[in-house]
Amino acid sequence: MKIYLLTPTKKGHASHIWGYDCYDGFVIIAENKTGARKLANENGGSENGFNNENDVWLNPELTEIEEMGLLGHSFTKTGIILSDFAAG
Repeated sequence: MKIYLLTPTKKGHASHIWGYDCYDGFVIIAENKTGARKLANENGGSENGFNNENDVWLNPELTEIEEMGLLGHSFTKTGIILSDFAAG
């Protein structure tokens, strides 16, 4: 398992998708980048669906993902460790 950081790209922020009641980022444990993006997208807020833009956490033009570290082989659970939510 790996630890990933997901955040909006500059283009994502410029598109005005992010505002109130949106997630500005996630720290996620997953097997790979695809799994991390999927978890973020399933748990996103108002950023999904804003301006008819769906699945923003799956879109590499709007969100970026960075591998932050590797967990030991005995660690098998996936999930969100931390999320940054902008409440309105």
